[in-house]
Amino acid sequence: MKFLIAFDLNILGIFIKSMVTLIALSLIVIFQPELRRFLGYLGQPGFLSKAFMGAPPSKNNEKVNVIKEVIEAVNIFLSQEQEP
Repeated sequence: MKFLIAFDLNILGIFIKSMVTLIALSLIVIFQPELRRFLGYLGQPGFLSKAFMGAPPSKNNEKVNVIKEVIEAVNIFLSQEQEP
């Protein structure tokens, strides 16, 4: 903006500042639903662990334990079917 002052273009400088402000506010209004969704996502508990480390380890362990129990139950069921 200093070059505008050097060339005595104060009115153009004020116009450019006003346009930048207007465009910034317009973008906020246009993308309001996306910004709201993003801010809601940031506010969720565990956001940093999800974003940088994937799913929390406790959830993975629970899933693995459930899968192991299902496999064990199927093996027991199949072994009982084969006995006469």
